[in-house]
Amino acid sequence: MMHARQIAVKTGRGGTEIRRETRLEGATLTIGRSTTNRIQLSGLGVGLHHAEFFMADGGVSIRGLEGHEIFVNGIAVIETRLATDDVIRIQQHEIRLNAPGDGLDLDFELVELERSGDALQELEKRTRVGLDRGLFTQRKLSWLLVAAILVAFAWGPLFVGTLETSWSSGPMARAHAGIATQCESCHLQGFEPVGDDACRSCHESVGEHIDPEHPHVGIDCASCHVEHNGSLGLTDLEQSFCVECHNADLSPPDLQSAEDFGVHHPLFSVELESPESRPAGRFRVEANPREAPGIRFNHVHHTVTGVVDSRTGDERILACGECHEPEPGGKGISDISFERHCQDCHSLGFDTEAGKREAIHGDPVAMRQSLREFFAWQELEKVQSARQSTNAAPSLRRGRPGANITPEQRREIAASVETLVERASHFLMRDETRGVCIGCHDVLRGEASDGGDDVAPVTIPRRWMTRSIFDHRSHRFSECTDCHPDAADESDLGSTDAGHIGLPDRANCRECHAGGHASEPFIPSNCVMCHEFHILGNTP
Repeated sequence: MMHARQIAVKTGRGGTEIRRETRLEGATLTIGRSTTNRIQLSGLGVGLHHAEFFMADGGVSIRGLEGHEIFVNGIAVIETRLATDDVIRIQQHEIRLNAPGDGLDLDFELVELERSGDALQELEKRTRVGLDRGLFTQRKLSWLLVAAILVAFAWGPLFVGTLETSWSSGPMARAHAGIATQCESCHLQGFEPVGDDACRSCHESVGEHIDPEHPHVGIDCASCHVEHNGSLGLTDLEQSFCVECHNADLSPPDLQSAEDFGVHHPLFSVELESPESRPAGRFRVEANPREAPGIRFNHVHHTVTGVVDSRTGDERILACGECHEPEPGGKGISDISFERHCQDCHSLGFDTEAGKREAIHGDPVAMRQSLREFFAWQELEKVQSARQSTNAAPSLRRGRPGANITPEQRREIAASVETLVERASHFLMRDETRGVCIGCHDVLRGEASDGGDDVAPVTIPRRWMTRSIFDHRSHRFSECTDCHPDAADESDLGSTDAGHIGLPDRANCRECHAGGHASEPFIPSNCVMCHEFHILGNTP
C-alpha cells in the first residue's frame, strides 16, 4: 500500500497562490484525463490513462500507460525509478517530488504551467471519426452536437424545471440537502458564483471571520465553505484551509503562525478582568498570570488537606465535581452558588440564641436589615415574657395584652437592637478568627449604602480563553487534575488562593492532541476543533 500527499498549486483570481493538500493511498496511483484516475490532469494532450505511480524494490517508480511517454528531468522515459527533487512533466503539468515525511512513501506538488501547443492537433490525433466529406462532415456534426448540448443543458432548464439538476457540479452538503433542487435560493444571478449576500439571507446572524475593519479582509464565504462537494459538512474543514493565512511565511505581524497544533502553534492566552483592571487584559498562560476576583479560596485546602464542616465539626475532603457541576448538555461548567455549593459547610450563623437562623448572603445591607428585624422581634418577645412573669414590675403586670410599649421602652429596645446588630455584623464581617464573611470576601469597611461594611464585587470570568472553544463533556473520561493539576498540588505551585489561574497550557494539551493528520496515540486535532471560525458571539 502506497501512502502519498499531493499539494495542488494554483493561482487564484487575485494572483495569490492557493495550495490544497490531499492525502492519497492505494497499490498504484494512476494519472490521466479520465475522472477515474486518482490524480486527474486537464488538457487534451493528456491521455485518459497516461501514467501511474507504483511501489517497486522499496521505492516509488513511474511508468507510462497505453504507449504514452513521460518526461523525468527533461528525459523521455517509459518507466523509471524516482528520487527526491525529480521533476515529472506531462504536457502542461509538472509533478515536483519532495522528500517524503513520516508515514509517507511519496510527497509531491502538482503545478499546472502555461498552456502550450495546438489543442486541435491533439484532438485530431485521438479522433477516430472518418467522415471528411458529404452532407454531415466532421465540422458540421461537431457544430450540430454543440448546438444540441447548448439547447438541452443550457437553455432547456430555463423552461423545464426538472432539468435544473443538469447544471449541478456535484451533490449538496448535508446542511443544504433540503434546498438541493432550489438553485435560485443561492444562485441569485444566473451563471455567477454565489456571493456572501446570498449566504447571509439565511445566516443573517453569522459574522465575519475577522473584523470587517481589519486590513487583511478579502476572504468570502465560498472560499472555505465549498458546496457541491459531496455530503461532507460545510464546517468540516481541513487545517490546510486555515494555514493558507496562518503560516510562518506571512508578512502581517498580527497573524501568528498556527500551521499544526502538534508542531507550530502560539502559546495560549487568557482574558483577565478585575475591579482594578478594566477592560480585560490578555496574558499568556505560561506566564502564570494572576487575577483579582474579589474572593478568597484555597483549592488545595478543600481537595487535599480537608475542610471542617462548621455545622457538624467533621473534616471533609471535597471532590472537584462537588462544586464544579456541568451545565445542561455537559459542555461548560455551571457558576458557583453559595447556597448550592458552600452553605452546607460554611454556616452564616450569627448568635447562639438565634438557633439555626443564618444571615442573608450576598447583600450586606439586606443582611443588616434582616438582623435588625430579628433582634427587634427578639427584644419584644422579652418584654412580653417579662409582663407574664410573677416577678415583673407592677407597671408591666398592669399592661393589657397587646398594649403599646412606652416611649422609654421603645428607646431602650431600639438601642439594644442596634447594639446587637452591630455586634452580629462585626462578627460576620470583621472577625478574622471566626472567618465568616471575611473568610471568603474582601470587606470594604463603611462603604455600603447604609454606612455599614460592604464586600468587594466578585468578578470570575465565565470564559477565560475567549478565542477558543472547549467541551468538558468530550473529556469526561479524564480526571480533572489531568488538566488542572494545580488544584491538588501541595507544593508551592498549588492553587492556594482564588487569584491563581489553573488553566492548562499548550504542553498539557499536547499530551493527547496533535495536528490534523496525527496518528496514534495522539488525537488528530484540526483548527476548527478548538476555534470558532467566525467572530466570537456570532457563530452559526
